[in-house]
Amino acid sequence: MRSQTNASDFLHQKWDVTHGTEVRVDTSTTVGYQLKAYGSVRIKGSDAAPVVFHTRPSASGGATWDGIYVDNRFATSSDPDSLSHLELSDASIGVDARSPLHAKWSTISNTFVAGLQSGDWLELRDCTVIDCVGKGVGVEGSAADASVLHCVIDNCDEFGLDLTSGSTVTVDSTTVRSCDTGINARAGTTFLSNSTIEDCPSYGAVFKDGTVHATGTSFTGSDTGLYVATDTGSGIAATVRDCTFTYNVDGVWIDDAGDSTVVIDGCTIDHNTTSGIYVEDGGSVVITDNEITYSTIGVYSYHSGPAIRSGNTIQHNSNGIKCDYNSYAVVESSTVNNNTYGVTVVNDGNPDLGHESGGNSDGYNIFKPNTTYHVRNFTNYTITAQQNYWPQKATSPQICAPKPTTLYGSVDSSYALCDPPALASPGYWLGGDHGNEAPSVPERFSLGQNYPNPFNPTTTMAFEVPRASHVQIAVYDVAGRLVATLVNEEKPAGIYHVAWDGHNRQGESVVSGIYFLRMRAGSFVDTKKLLILK
Repeated sequence: MRSQTNASDFLHQKWDVTHGTEVRVDTSTTVGYQLKAYGSVRIKGSDAAPVVFHTRPSASGGATWDGIYVDNRFATSSDPDSLSHLELSDASIGVDARSPLHAKWSTISNTFVAGLQSGDWLELRDCTVIDCVGKGVGVEGSAADASVLHCVIDNCDEFGLDLTSGSTVTVDSTTVRSCDTGINARAGTTFLSNSTIEDCPSYGAVFKDGTVHATGTSFTGSDTGLYVATDTGSGIAATVRDCTFTYNVDGVWIDDAGDSTVVIDGCTIDHNTTSGIYVEDGGSVVITDNEITYSTIGVYSYHSGPAIRSGNTIQHNSNGIKCDYNSYAVVESSTVNNNTYGVTVVNDGNPDLGHESGGNSDGYNIFKPNTTYHVRNFTNYTITAQQNYWPQKATSPQICAPKPTTLYGSVDSSYALCDPPALASPGYWLGGDHGNEAPSVPERFSLGQNYPNPFNPTTTMAFEVPRASHVQIAVYDVAGRLVATLVNEEKPAGIYHVAWDGHNRQGESVVSGIYFLRMRAGSFVDTKKLLILK
């Protein structure tokens, strides 16, 4: 049988509430009733008998009480207050935690400012926060770190997660759904992994300033899947790897990375209405090894210079790449084919599509076939697109240069390749009159130079393995001491990419200076010099 107690019983004593308790919050005589705890809080229910905070619904449909306020000056991250199997609803702020708190297996619903708000260390695990007029979960202040693990945050009118703490927040295996903005993160460091962000009318996730590492996360059905920008700080450092962006209006929107680097690597970006990736203004933006398909524009560079390198596949878009308003994009070792237009250049854009020598791109792109034009140039510049693969006839008699009718405007397509380059897009069907696949197995071991270099905080390197081998790639300082191990495993033959985020083996950020990247595979050894500037 469920026991009952009055909320007033908790005002001046230690909270130690066991399973099966129903706490009656009487708001009939007090407006803005809030339960305040300044000592130890232990609320522990069970699946069969949760602790329920019960109030009468407000006649106006608004909050009937102000929720639970926890401020235990004796709590620590190793001995936090705890909430388990709690059910709470109809509050202004469900739980307002000013001291370390561990909450799990709880449901907070129908709140009007926030479901849960934390100003200190927080671990939120296996919880559901639903139907919030304001935000779902807010993390503020810079006192300590926070984790949101295996949670569901659903149907919040403002933010699902509002992260403004300036500290480190980890979000893993969490679903954020049907909130105006799924995640709003400003400053600090956010680790987002293995999560689902979907059906958000404005943004799936917004990251401004600070640092973000996103891996294995799906962004689906939002106006903009992921928005990355510098705001009041010097830049936004972002690494987005192995994520999926589908059925958004814009998949990824990068609006001025400032003095930092944004890396989009190994992602699937398809069926976005307007653009797969939109890049505007300054900063270093590196786009590598992504599949970008079925959008109006695959990559849209507006007054920016993204490096579109190393194995991107940009196919089945209306425009594969659009370079607008002084765009200086660099396109190298990518497949840009089976689009209506491969590359479109307007409004004084001047991308580098390949130089036989000099320039920022070595070319080695696959531009065949595209339905109408491989390159469409509406500017007065000559677009340099040397050392690329776009034969008008690859069989005997071989003609390696593109058909003149597949280039619009002034385009330098000299030094054309007669064989598809291995780095462009291994294993993808080229179509057209070639009738073969691009080779997917490199001929020799190699370690590419990192890009960007100098860098802060993240850089990416390509390496090639011609046969199954044990591969070691590590970073050393100038004294020869091991700083970080990036790869140490068996690798089948193939072309790979690895990134370093400027942290050592202890997870600490390294100082500015020169470092050395060394690759070992059997008897093969190669070393590259890296320069990190902060």
